[in-house]
Amino acid sequence: MRNHVLMFSTAMVLAGSIGLFVTEAGISSYNAVFIRCLVAAILMGGFVGIKGQAKSITARPEEIKWIVICGFALVGNWYFLFESFRLSSITIGIASYYTAPFFLLIFSRLILKENIPVSSVLWTVIGFTGLLTLVGVPDPDTGPQGNILPGIMSGITAAALYASVILLGKQVTRTRPTVVTAIQMILGAVAIFPFTTFTPDIIAEINWPFALSLGVFHTALLYTLFYASVRKISAGLIAPLAFIEPLTAILLDFSFYGTRLSNYQIFGICIILLSSYRTMRGAER
Repeated sequence: MRNHVLMFSTAMVLAGSIGLFVTEAGISSYNAVFIRCLVAAILMGGFVGIKGQAKSITARPEEIKWIVICGFALVGNWYFLFESFRLSSITIGIASYYTAPFFLLIFSRLILKENIPVSSVLWTVIGFTGLLTLVGVPDPDTGPQGNILPGIMSGITAAALYASVILLGKQVTRTRPTVVTAIQMILGAVAIFPFTTFTPDIIAEINWPFALSLGVFHTALLYTLFYASVRKISAGLIAPLAFIEPLTAILLDFSFYGTRLSNYQIFGICIILLSSYRTMRGAER
């Protein structure tokens, strides 16, 4: 159990550092997603080929449809998350992104007709109240915050897409996670390529160690650690450990970029994270 907790925690630290690496890479969101998908596709595809795991896709061919749909949703999720970092800040982006449990709750009710505990509904309402606080209240020291609205909306869109990935991903039960990831990365690289721009000047300006890390460490390694550990950890541990991700992102944003937030924004972020945590815990029961 201890080793799996360490693996899961490491995956969350990697996830929390994505904003820093995207920013330091110095590339557009489209280019960042493409590089991430391409590098991960090469690594995961090679692993699947060497291990002979590709044949597992034939176990249930109808799963291919869900793998493809989830793949496109995952790529869209990455794009809007990166845009959220670019348009606002890593801290604002990750706080907005952590509305994903609320969307998962809403989608589960609307699509799967699942019964939702009253407490979860209450925490969802409180969480969106925190989001409104994050957006709409200016601070005398920092001035109006309306310019971060596009970043917050991108973060919310990323959260909704991520919730759909989780929900639709439940349809994939027999295909190996490594095979699923490899297929989705290949599809993602192909789908996003028409939107990329790689001129000689842009290529020369890319901070390649940070850019390549998005595929090597923040996708291939992250997903390997995540899938290898998440099924071995009790549900009661997953929710608190998952909050290593936003805490890492916020600490890195402050440490490297000195990002300052108004008192109202700090209050709003705390409400969002607390509500998200309580919603996840409620869903586990």
